[in-house]
Amino acid sequence: MRTFLARMLAFVSAGLSTWLWLRLAFFPPAGPGGLADMGSGGPPAWVVAALFTGVAWSGAVATFRHAPLVTVIVGFISLVPVGLVFVGAPGAFRLLSVAPLMMLGAGLLLFGVPAGNPDPPA
Repeated sequence: MRTFLARMLAFVSAGLSTWLWLRLAFFPPAGPGGLADMGSGGPPAWVVAALFTGVAWSGAVATFRHAPLVTVIVGFISLVPVGLVFVGAPGAFRLLSVAPLMMLGAGLLLFGVPAGNPDPPA
């Protein structure tokens, strides 16, 4: 049961991340203090969206391959550079800090479950 919950948590986390990153890349929030007026100091938004969408789906694939350490590392990589920045973001973009936490939770759920028998009988 823990394996099923971890896989579903990782899948929901990757789907949420994909939806929010694509929304952020193509429909950025505008207005004073919005994300659209950050300047041009970094890469284009679609590059960052593609990168972190790929990172999120690699974590989801790692849960299906029963690699808990990889899933935890993916969640940490998603959380530290940008997830903590979006805690104070406006609207739904605040969930970009929740999705990596879901991935971390999925990886922690997989620890202790043997790889050969992912769901032992209770």
